[in-house]
Amino acid sequence: MTTLILFTFIVLSFGKTWCWSDDYNDYVKYKYTKKSNCNGKGWSYSSESVINRQTYRFEIKNNEIGSIKKFSDIKGSINDRDMYFSFSPNFQSNSFKVLIVETNRPKIIIWIYHKHGTDGLFVGIGCFESDNCRKSISNNYGAYIYIFDKSIIVYSKMDEKWVIDFSNRAVNYETKTIPFIYIDGDDKQTVSCKFTTDLFSGRSYNDPQRYLFTGKIDSVTKIDNNQNDNEETVQIPVNKETRELICIGNKGKNTIKVQFSVKEGCDKYEIRTNPQLMTIPKGKALEFEVFIKPLCSCFVEDIIKLFSLDMKKGTTIESNIKIKAETELSTRLDPDELKEEKKIGEGSFGIVYLGEFRGNKVAIKKMKESDRQQSSLDEFEKEVVMLDKFRSEYIIHFYGAVFIPSKICMVTEFAEFGSLSVLIKKRDISQVSMKLRIKFMLNAAKGISYLHSNGILHRDIKPDNILVVSLDENEQVNCKLTDFGASRNINMMMTNMTFTKGIGTPVYMAPEILNKIRYKQSADIYSFAITMYECFGWCAAYPKSQFQFPWSIADFVTQGNRRTKAEAMTNEQYDLIDQCWKQNPDERIPIDVVVAKLEEL
Repeated sequence: MTTLILFTFIVLSFGKTWCWSDDYNDYVKYKYTKKSNCNGKGWSYSSESVINRQTYRFEIKNNEIGSIKKFSDIKGSINDRDMYFSFSPNFQSNSFKVLIVETNRPKIIIWIYHKHGTDGLFVGIGCFESDNCRKSISNNYGAYIYIFDKSIIVYSKMDEKWVIDFSNRAVNYETKTIPFIYIDGDDKQTVSCKFTTDLFSGRSYNDPQRYLFTGKIDSVTKIDNNQNDNEETVQIPVNKETRELICIGNKGKNTIKVQFSVKEGCDKYEIRTNPQLMTIPKGKALEFEVFIKPLCSCFVEDIIKLFSLDMKKGTTIESNIKIKAETELSTRLDPDELKEEKKIGEGSFGIVYLGEFRGNKVAIKKMKESDRQQSSLDEFEKEVVMLDKFRSEYIIHFYGAVFIPSKICMVTEFAEFGSLSVLIKKRDISQVSMKLRIKFMLNAAKGISYLHSNGILHRDIKPDNILVVSLDENEQVNCKLTDFGASRNINMMMTNMTFTKGIGTPVYMAPEILNKIRYKQSADIYSFAITMYECFGWCAAYPKSQFQFPWSIADFVTQGNRRTKAEAMTNEQYDLIDQCWKQNPDERIPIDVVVAKLEEL
């Protein structure tokens, strides 16, 4: 699995790229276990290596067979020519290569095996005690070797100092060559790159990555970790920083000063580098961090400017680093993926448009500019967080929201038939059967049950917030709950929570809310009782001919009065409503009982 961030950049004549890892101790350990048969007649060795927490045992005997013992033996041959001369950065898949080096202890054999189709490079260490071989090696290919937990450092007599990094966690070796990292002088902390291939790509893990970038200095080098079509694409997270490293080396004769310049003001993502400016002496290399933070689900494609100043000549060279990335899918939407078709309504939140999002018909609720104060934005984000957690077929599907200040909106499933309130006003009672009206209420009750079982109060249940998605009596779901701007988690509410201005509609408010005393789930039950009254009766609960002002309704309710049975509803239905709008909140039946009784109607 590989990460999707892709860097394309032109490395100038002064620069090299490199990577050095310092965090593989937990993953790759070497254990030299045995020195045997070093008697001048032949040789063999046995050793163990732990790669990615898996132990591999290596054996080579009598110049003939080498094997890796894990779950099965993988064998190949080693001949004399391989032993003495064939160690090179261009070894083939399914082959052994041996480097014999001279040390101040018994002679060491470095045995490297790569199996085609894997991403691992297997390394073994052995001993060698042959006088004849020793002479040849000393004259031609002798070296001093230092063995570390995460690498082998070889100082050869040909004035070459190599690091063999045998952590397959650092580098993907599949069908590629061995990486060699040239060490400049005796400073083992300063590492630059010995170019052997066009590309090494890193492997994707949860922690930050370090890559080995190699290639000709004057070529365009593409760091693309998704070249293999069979590999899974890894997408970067939204609203979180993803960190990558670019390693820049100075191959020139003079000290250079390197600076990155990042474009600012992008609505969809943020990019920063650390450090922004650094001086690199000749023959040295430094790491630069690149952080990208997508603000929505999108494709990222941008350029970082790289400026290098030759401190002696005073000349500056500019080059581009192209960044391409794909984010994970999230509920933070890219506004460019939304297509508005027509205005279909307007409410307290803002204007509602019919639109399209990724081939789906959606409702796009755009926040009014006058409401874009910080408090409103905070409430908007809380609602989005809540909606993102809902998983119920009786709650309108939430696709996501746009958080870009000038384009704030919410995207939900489009309900073809609008709200229950609109249906009551526009359709005659004869056009909507009682069976369908009961189904409307049953679906809504199941939506409320889902909320209450998860500790959520809706706080604004009414026909306006019940959307009709189908008029077919045989469909399982005919309507769904929506508009959770007023919803709150019960556990986050104070026990003495009182009436909040602007929350709910007086017609559907429970008496305890109107009286500004504490309220709980039973307040939703009261609101649902008024909703059932209007749905079963197919009429307004408080007609304006009798209740001209909102406070008339408030006075009527707080005094303990209730509406009489509407003509269109049955006694059983009115009895259920009566059990839900009791003056005492504790006497109202819970929503699960409401669901059961609706199923009996």
